[in-house]
Amino acid sequence: MKLNGYFVFAAAMGGMVCAVSAKPAGELADLFLINSQTEAKIQAQVLNTILGPGKAFVFLEMKVEVKSSAAEESKGGVGEVRTTSPEAPAANEAAAAGEEGKDINKASTQEQSARQVKKSDEKKAVYKFTMDSMKARILYSAAVSPDKLKSVKEALLALYPEKIKAEDIVFVPEVFDSEGTEE
Repeated sequence: MKLNGYFVFAAAMGGMVCAVSAKPAGELADLFLINSQTEAKIQAQVLNTILGPGKAFVFLEMKVEVKSSAAEESKGGVGEVRTTSPEAPAANEAAAAGEEGKDINKASTQEQSARQVKKSDEKKAVYKFTMDSMKARILYSAAVSPDKLKSVKEALLALYPEKIKAEDIVFVPEVFDSEGTEE
């Protein structure tokens, strides 16, 4: 079995990964996940259903627009509480009770102080992915009838009407070994 189509796809994916390596890892992982999930969905629900399992394999190339917005919020504050309470009323009560010989005019104060500092930082980044278009290369067994390939093409055009065009679906015939061994 020839694997030329696979190597072209692998080289294209390698080039795309290098081209967007400056982007954050999470964003790149999300794009890869979108591509992988779409490939898996087409493989399972279109190719395997219409052509049969193992009769064709899909390779997608997607053009995705990424919009990001970031919001940052920072809050801070310092609070201070001071409380002063004189003990003079207690001294006046003692004088009223008739204690003599003591200096009652002494006033004492008690002071409490509390300080609290609170800071809060919140950062939020929102990424919006919009798929603009995609191209599908379908490696298929040469034993598959042209009518079934036409059905696959029509299904893909109906499932992704704004995202894929008829000229963006390319079928690559290959002789598949029925026993799964390479020649």
